[in-house]
Amino acid sequence: MTRSSLRRLLPAVFALLFVLDVRPARGDETTGACVPIAVAVCPSITVGEFVPNPVGPSGGIVISASVPHIPIGYVPQVAVAVPWRGPGRYAVTGELRTPGALYAGVGAGIGNLDGVGGSDVTFAVLAGLKLARNISLVGRYYFGAAGTTGFFGLRVGY
Repeated sequence: MTRSSLRRLLPAVFALLFVLDVRPARGDETTGACVPIAVAVCPSITVGEFVPNPVGPSGGIVISASVPHIPIGYVPQVAVAVPWRGPGRYAVTGELRTPGALYAGVGAGIGNLDGVGGSDVTFAVLAGLKLARNISLVGRYYFGAAGTTGFFGLRVGY
């Protein structure tokens, strides 16, 4: 690169860094577990087992993203549950849960947990116990017109 190219490139890089400058969440239990954007979004992944299940026991995954710094007294989150066995099965729910080491919550969304027919309204009830800073033991129960199932797993993230 020539010197004149560097002179034009450096201000552009500094401008980009200024635009992308983001602040992490305030110093609380979620610092380090959240993605530092304008509103701290805290992703988590839960790996576990769906039981009982119309196609038999199945491992699966629940991916969620919460926004704990909204001052409403509850932690809003969105969760996507996908069992590894059975065709076309899923649940997508918006949820509210209590903060703290022992937490509980409820949610509603859409899903097809029995793998038969189409999607329908799905409800979720969840409870968890924090074992360490970003590790929880979680239980969920999904129910609705499109099937019911329970889920137990280990959650990593907020």
